[in-house]
Amino acid sequence: MFENVLGQKITETLARDVSRNTLPNSLLFYGPKFSAKFTSALELSRLLSCEKTGTWGCSCPSCRIHEQLLSPNLIVAGHRSCIPEIAAARSTFLRDVSVVSDEDKFFITRLLYIRAIRKLLMRFSPVLWDGSDKISKINPLLASISEAMEEFSASDIEQLRKVGEKLTAGIFNDCQKLEDSFLPESIPIFQIRNIRTWASLTSSVNKKTVILENADKMNDNSRNALLKLLEEPGESTVLILLTEKRQNIIPTILSRLRSFQFVKRPDSIQKSVIQQVFRDDSEKFASLQDFFDEFLSLPRDEIFRVASEIGEWAFYGGSYPDSDEIFRRLNKFEPKGIFKMLLAEIQKSAVPLNFERLSPERQALFFRLPSILNDCNEQVVIYNRSPLSVLELLLHQLSLKA
Repeated sequence: MFENVLGQKITETLARDVSRNTLPNSLLFYGPKFSAKFTSALELSRLLSCEKTGTWGCSCPSCRIHEQLLSPNLIVAGHRSCIPEIAAARSTFLRDVSVVSDEDKFFITRLLYIRAIRKLLMRFSPVLWDGSDKISKINPLLASISEAMEEFSASDIEQLRKVGEKLTAGIFNDCQKLEDSFLPESIPIFQIRNIRTWASLTSSVNKKTVILENADKMNDNSRNALLKLLEEPGESTVLILLTEKRQNIIPTILSRLRSFQFVKRPDSIQKSVIQQVFRDDSEKFASLQDFFDEFLSLPRDEIFRVASEIGEWAFYGGSYPDSDEIFRRLNKFEPKGIFKMLLAEIQKSAVPLNFERLSPERQALFFRLPSILNDCNEQVVIYNRSPLSVLELLLHQLSLKA
């Protein structure tokens, strides 16, 4: 059990609870980014549905479906920036398909790519989007991805050596449009209500699993709907909430969950993930963050430069930054995760030298900055405001004219 999760001892507790049938129906996995929370949640879902012993690589029908991330008994909601992983898996596949002749290795590298894409597509399940007025715009993209994925899955090594690059490029572009245009930054109330309806339907065979990623990022209406779901989850349904910050889960929800802490994995373990999963043996990446940054739509250095310029202006003055120019330089904040990275870099870089020489107003701004940046993040993540409009709000607040 959990053989595919590296460097997390908490999975031993999970495996023991599954074996003893003592696992509660409502769980919280919390810990830093890249600590394998989502991987562990997917693996737990497979274990709960397994028709045999739960070992990794089990060939029972349920495990085979879970392996492909196609189980009808699994729902995944919540925002996740899937594009860097899709890009990394595509790079691994294109590199391997040109040299691999062994069918087993070919299957593994193709499965890595398929699973990366389905981690995004799962968030567009008909269950989640039932009744949404956006479905008519989403469906053409889903159909295009599905058609290309069918061709990809049906092709052998020789065929994919010829058409793989073009085929995967088309899939990647459609996935990027899907994530950037339609994946909500926070879980909307209609999705929580749809999940509640789905969870109330008894499964005739196996346990049903609901995974809510970034579960702390909801507005009050969604939280209230989630509370009702936790009060009546359905006998055959397990709910797994994921968050980086346990303290951001409101107490009334937290009290209904059993918490499992995922720790930051050492760089050596993260390097092992890069080498074993993505088969990159280079020593240029110190962590998974460094590895995935390689697949951003623009260099992280540019984000750092913009953040430094904003921080220097905020504390030392100068020309008011041009928000439209920043928008252009940062690829129109596509994917939206770039805006979150900008806020984080502003926080890191805004450490003024000679603090005592700053005016009282700017000293006060320094202490208010974390709150200002957190509010800006919430405006985008929870209230779905556009990053450009929030950037303009941020610059106004930093100008001390607010």
